[in-house]
Amino acid sequence: VAIGAPLTYESDLGERRRAGVVAELTRFGDGFVIPFVRDTTYEDPPLVCVTGGRVGGWRVTWRATRRQRVGQGFGNLRMRPVAWNAETLIVCGAYSNEAYAIDARGQWKWSCPLGYEAFPQWGGPEICGESVLVPRNDGFLHQVDPVSGKRLLSLYLGRQEAAGLWVNAEQRFPNADVAPWWQDVRRDPLVGRQTVIGDTVIQGSEEGWLYCIS
Repeated sequence: VAIGAPLTYESDLGERRRAGVVAELTRFGDGFVIPFVRDTTYEDPPLVCVTGGRVGGWRVTWRATRRQRVGQGFGNLRMRPVAWNAETLIVCGAYSNEAYAIDARGQWKWSCPLGYEAFPQWGGPEICGESVLVPRNDGFLHQVDPVSGKRLLSLYLGRQEAAGLWVNAEQRFPNADVAPWWQDVRRDPLVGRQTVIGDTVIQGSEEGWLYCIS
């Protein structure tokens, strides 16, 4: 049973195209936020919020936007965002090295650079205490302050022989100017969401290792 009409977006050519939905929805305020995929990157984040509750009774309340136009900077979303509170939604973007935040009206709040740029991004953010953890395709598990939008720490887990390397907020990532890549044989990405149990975090890597962090 379809809910309303298909989700669409406006392409660079001004055409209405059907969006793909491959991630879970996130409850945010009185609605549900739907992350989606498009044909390329765009100036606005690929997020739409719907409210309702009956088949055919759903309506779009906002589409995410960025007031300051700085180019086509938002890639597709294949993992659900997480609601920090009723006013802040944390999103892990693809085609970049950024996490970003959206407010309750769908407006962009901040962007935070994390590690190395990478085109793919499959891991999603998760709340852990007073911060948000973001696993990325660069092999790092990044800790972000959801209020200030600043990176706090990054822990490398991509390859077992180098696992445990920390990069704090003041440090620069080695070779951070390397061009983005679709698949880099030098690093194994973190593609799954982590599990948080109290003050313990469990994260798996694509290489096949399971890490327990406290």
